[in-house]
Amino acid sequence: DPGFDSGSLLTVHVSVPRAPRPAADNLPPAPLPTGRELVEGIGSVAGVVAVGLGNDVPLDGNAGANFYSVEGHGPFTAQDRPRAWVHRVSPGFFSALRIPLVAGRTFLDSELIPTASSVIVSERVAARFWPNEDPIGKRLTLGSVDANVQWLSVVGVVRDVRYRSLRQTNMDPDIYLPFADRNAQIAFAIRTDVPPASVMAPVRAAIRAVDTSIAIYGVESMDARVRSQSSR
Repeated sequence: DPGFDSGSLLTVHVSVPRAPRPAADNLPPAPLPTGRELVEGIGSVAGVVAVGLGNDVPLDGNAGANFYSVEGHGPFTAQDRPRAWVHRVSPGFFSALRIPLVAGRTFLDSELIPTASSVIVSERVAARFWPNEDPIGKRLTLGSVDANVQWLSVVGVVRDVRYRSLRQTNMDPDIYLPFADRNAQIAFAIRTDVPPASVMAPVRAAIRAVDTSIAIYGVESMDARVRSQSSR
């Protein structure tokens, strides 16, 4: 059980320019495309029912891990220092992948900024540090605690996901931060009510309608990603 619903789910990766295109014909430089514009464009495609975006999606091999600290816990030894896979995602990410929300809420559109102090954690984080408490409102931070620490407040808890591999034995939990338009590499989880392959071409067209310079790659159904993992 990967922790998400792989059926009727298309995954798409894009590389977005992070510098404005030069001005031409006395016009101002073209603005940078935003994640919101891309979500709206993809969401307008017939057959698409939900769109989530992040810096990665499950099983794409792009997840990165960080050590983190929890308010009121520690100090930790090198052997038990907590570590988690860290993802930046949009509010619609969990519903698109059908990752169950166990407690609290998902992100708000107003939190999609680099300085947001909200965080969503997977069940393993809550079970380890607040087993008999309400995790909502608890605080953690990435890295170590120092004088300049930015505490992040837990607003939601979601189910654990096998992000790296269906066979993964290292079940480090997941920490989700609000998506901010910093990453050049973006991944989309696109839920459909038609065969995912049938929307590949219009999804590509919708992305290029936002900006023709966006590179599109890794277009594959999540079922295909699961099959590639389970056939090894």
